[in-house]
Amino acid sequence: MSWFIIALLYELLAEADLWAYIPFAESGFLGTAIVLSLLMANSVIKTEEALAASEKNLEAQVAYRTAERLAVSNTWEALSTL
Repeated sequence: MSWFIIALLYELLAEADLWAYIPFAESGFLGTAIVLSLLMANSVIKTEEALAASEKNLEAQVAYRTAERLAVSNTWEALSTL
């Protein structure tokens, strides 16, 4: 209901030359398409950022576990030579 009142006031102000009229209804589909495409692009960017963060986390975990494995391997090697 409030949207209808706002639209009505907008048209009344435009007819009285108190406000510059921009035909939203005629370009409503285009505006909706632009907004939706921007939302989708924003979603893709956030997903790519999350993926990059996960990749860095995974690389850090692999490096840590590799170093841990090498330390254990070196310890076993040192114990086997005794």
